[in-house]
Amino acid sequence: MGKKNRAIKNKKVDSRTKSSRRNLIIATTVILAIGVVGVGVYMTTASSNKEVIGTGQENGNQNVTGKWMDIHGVGVFTTGKDNSLYLATHNGLFKKDNGNSSGWVKVGNDKSDLMGFTINPSKEGTMYSSGHPQTGGNLGFRVSTDYGTTWQKVSDVTNPPIDFHAMTMGNNPETIYGSSGMGDIIYKTQNEGKTWTGVSPPNRENIIMLEANQTDSKILYTSTASGLFSSMDQGNSWQKTNTGLVGDGAVVTGLGTSSDNGKIAYAFVIPSQGEDGYIIKSVDGAKTWTKTDGQINGAKYLGKFAFGKNGEVYATVNQDTPDGTASSVYSTIDEGKTWLLEGTNKQQKTNT
Repeated sequence: MGKKNRAIKNKKVDSRTKSSRRNLIIATTVILAIGVVGVGVYMTTASSNKEVIGTGQENGNQNVTGKWMDIHGVGVFTTGKDNSLYLATHNGLFKKDNGNSSGWVKVGNDKSDLMGFTINPSKEGTMYSSGHPQTGGNLGFRVSTDYGTTWQKVSDVTNPPIDFHAMTMGNNPETIYGSSGMGDIIYKTQNEGKTWTGVSPPNRENIIMLEANQTDSKILYTSTASGLFSSMDQGNSWQKTNTGLVGDGAVVTGLGTSSDNGKIAYAFVIPSQGEDGYIIKSVDGAKTWTKTDGQINGAKYLGKFAFGKNGEVYATVNQDTPDGTASSVYSTIDEGKTWLLEGTNKQQKTNT
C-alpha cells in the first residue's frame, strides 16, 4: 500500500480519492473470489439468455471436468501441430486436446500455483510461468520448452524471487512483461527473462491484468481498479481509456488481444459495487468498446482471454452457479454471441 495521504485542509476528502478507494475495495473483493473452489457448472447462450445445466459432456462429447482448483491463465499454440488448450491453475498445468474426447489431463509432475503464465507465440512448445511452489516461497521466472512437462528457472527477477501474478508477451519473443503479486510494479525483459527492469503502473494503480499487443510488443494494456490503460512505449507512459463502458467508476479485470491484426481486444468490466460485470470488445486497438451480444451468466470475475488458431476466443471465469462458485473456461467462435463451456473444476450435480 502507498503512504497515507496528508491531512487535507478543513478535513475535506478529495472525491477522486474516495472513488479510487471504493474501486480498490471492489477489485480486491473480486480477486479474492478466485480463491473459492468452484462446485458448479453451466453454459450460456445469448439467443435464449437461459442457463443450460451442465452434465460434463457439453462440448463435442468431451468431458469438461478437470481436477484443478483456481484457474489463473489460459493459452494455446497458434502455430504448429499442437491443438491443446492449456490452463495454468492453483495446482499445476492442465490441458485438453481439442482433437480427441479424452478430456482434461494434468501436464507433468509440477503442482506449483501458476499465478503468472504465458505462451510463446513463435516458439512451439515454449511457455513461461511464475507463482508459488507447494513448499512455499516464490518461483521466480521459469521456462518450459516441452509443452509444460518440465520447468527450468531462468531468473529470480528480484531478491527474494518474484511471484508474477500476471504475465504477457506479444510478437517479440524476447520481450515479456510481468506484474508483482501486489500489482505495484511492472517488470519487463528484453532478453527472454534473463534480466529485468521495473516501470511504474499508470497513476500508481495496482495492476490486475497485463496484455501485450500481439502484433506490436511495444504496446501494453493494463486493467486496474480505476479502469483500463494503454501504453505505446513499453509502459514508460500511459493513457487512460475512458468511454461509456469503461469509465472512471469501472473496475476492469480480464484482457486479451488478437494476433490477426492487433486491433481486436476483449475485456471484462465491473461497473460498480454490487452490479454484474460484462464482456466488452474493441475492433480498433482498445480505443472504443461495445458489449458482446452474449455474456457468461453468473460471471463475477473474468481473469484472462486467449485467442486460438481459427479465431476462437477463450475466457477464464469465476462464476456463480446454482450450487455455488465454479472456476471455469469458456470459448466463443462467433465473436461473443454465444459462449460454450470448455472446462470447469467440478462437475455439476444433475437432477433426475
